[in-house]
Amino acid sequence: MSRWDEIGIFWEDIKVERIKVEKIKRTPPEPVWLRSDYLPWLDEARAYRFDVMTDADILAAYHARELLVWDIEVYPNYFLCGFKSMATGKLIIFEMRRGEAINTAKLAWIMRHFTLVGFNDTEFDIPIATAALAGFDTDTLQACVDDLITGGPLGQGMRSRDFYKARKVSPPVVDHIDLIELTPLGPSLKVCAGRLHAPRMQDLPFPPGQDLTPEQIEVLRWYWANDLDNTQLLYAQHKTAIDLRAVMSKEYGVDVRSKSDPQVAEAVIRKEVQRLSGNKRLEKAEIEPGRMFQFKPPDYLAYTTPEMRWVLDFVRQQYFIVDAWGSPMMPKALSDLVVPIGGSNYSMGIGGLHSQEKRVVHVSDDKWELTDNDVTSYYPSLMIQQGMYPPNIGPVFLKVFKRIYDRRLEAKRTGDKKTAETLKIVLNGTFGKTGERGGHSVVYYPEMMIQVTLSGQLSLLMLIEWLELAGIPVVSANTDGIVIKCPRDKIALKAEIIAAWERRTGLGMESTPYKAIYSRDVNNYLAFYDKSKDGSYAKAKGAYALAAEANMKKNPTTEICTEAVVLYLAKGVPIEQTIRECTDIRKFVEVRRVAGGACKDGEYLGKAIRWYYATGVVGDIMNAKNGHSVPRSEGARPCMTLPQSIPADLNFEFYIERAYSILDDFAPKQKAAKEKAA
Repeated sequence: MSRWDEIGIFWEDIKVERIKVEKIKRTPPEPVWLRSDYLPWLDEARAYRFDVMTDADILAAYHARELLVWDIEVYPNYFLCGFKSMATGKLIIFEMRRGEAINTAKLAWIMRHFTLVGFNDTEFDIPIATAALAGFDTDTLQACVDDLITGGPLGQGMRSRDFYKARKVSPPVVDHIDLIELTPLGPSLKVCAGRLHAPRMQDLPFPPGQDLTPEQIEVLRWYWANDLDNTQLLYAQHKTAIDLRAVMSKEYGVDVRSKSDPQVAEAVIRKEVQRLSGNKRLEKAEIEPGRMFQFKPPDYLAYTTPEMRWVLDFVRQQYFIVDAWGSPMMPKALSDLVVPIGGSNYSMGIGGLHSQEKRVVHVSDDKWELTDNDVTSYYPSLMIQQGMYPPNIGPVFLKVFKRIYDRRLEAKRTGDKKTAETLKIVLNGTFGKTGERGGHSVVYYPEMMIQVTLSGQLSLLMLIEWLELAGIPVVSANTDGIVIKCPRDKIALKAEIIAAWERRTGLGMESTPYKAIYSRDVNNYLAFYDKSKDGSYAKAKGAYALAAEANMKKNPTTEICTEAVVLYLAKGVPIEQTIRECTDIRKFVEVRRVAGGACKDGEYLGKAIRWYYATGVVGDIMNAKNGHSVPRSEGARPCMTLPQSIPADLNFEFYIERAYSILDDFAPKQKAAKEKAA
């Protein structure tokens, strides 16, 4: 059979003319912050008051079961390990200068009797504290830090287990919660502080490995105390997730408080499989790089048009290859495939089905009903439906997984939200582990991942085809759902088609009415609810999502602008009014990570920076390493310490212009909004 691209239906060869932008070459400023006599923030450090616990306070905190956040700083001539009570804010401090010793018995007692909360303490603070308890001096502790940061055969730092072997020390048993795995995409604590609008963002003030002066030690202690504050702030952000993990830890008998969702899933599945099978040793599947396999369509997949039947046959013929890191690769021919149905084009990928709309607006009115339709527990449902399991585990995997799945549905039905959310973590996390890069999971099985994702994509395409043939347009599709723009005289027909699709596939679908959707593209849009369960009236995705609503996955970027656009589109509130009347400085700031560190007017800001746009500011923020401009920083005033109120020099006009530019993202005709308002 000839390929459909012969008549230009499925493949598009578009030549894109790229415009080369010349970067302005500038000489980076002299890095005075690397000099041994560099001494910033001394006055602030000296003004800070440390509220230190007495021994009686420590005993009272122990009996009250207070949680302690903790952090360690190490230099060749100075060691600082300390704890802060989340309940009282009081501190426990252990300091050691070159030639001195610390009270190891007291430090060991603290670590043994309290629940500690840290950021990356599994791989840094606990190993260093272990070395300190072994009696290592400050210079040796600095060498231990070097082991963990730059040691190992590849120079990328030792893992803690290798460190313990190399240094011949045994870690103490510590009841602790490590926040790093709970934080999506692994940002630094400094970036987390920016995303949480911490009062102060601050990088390590002095280069690692240098001897510190007494004054520099004062500054370092001030910096350390701020890290404790920001760790506590991050704990508060994750508290709901930690509480859910505590429930799972108790129920399944395995500590998952410091694990990401996929890690939680693997721990629970492993524990349950071991319990039911009696097999205490589970190994991961051995999938060699270069392994090839094909997709096997489920029996229920059937299309009406010859074009879509061709698509199904084409997908069936493709070979998937496991790369050197254990991940399945999407065949290029399949990645390049463009599937037109009705008035929309769709692409398939490892991450799911995506439509290809650009700059469109759809509105619900007297003629059209607009709904968002998501498949319930999509990937977990497909995993059960496909009947697949990692060969190293066997069919008992499905028994365990189905039991968790059914239990979650029952919890949702009875309104047991805590159990439902807990088990959702296990279900979704398990799928994530099936194709995990590196292949270290016991549920790793790339064939299973591809089977599930492609079955899901082709199932949605089948529904889309049915709807379009019935004269019901689908205007967007993204991973596990579609947006339907249905003529109001065909609403009953739409319901019949979806019900028939549910019966055929064994899947379920939930529908949410929209008033309107404004899309830059499929991943970046604003959707306005007709009615919502939680009382909200809009959903913002991608570039328009607020940092808090994105679950810590993105940095704040002048969120007042999106808020102004949402209020304008939803309620007709003038953009200028929303921006000028806002009194929350957090909505005006922008946070960005700068790999080489950033500076402004000779002042070093760090690798995670925050700013607002101000009047009277000349120039931009500079990359301290190469002299390049930090993107979007023209007219930016750094605010590493968050202002208490709206600064007098805040450039309202800048934010107003940016808000109107967001309107232009959706459709060129939105440009008229500003002229109309004027």
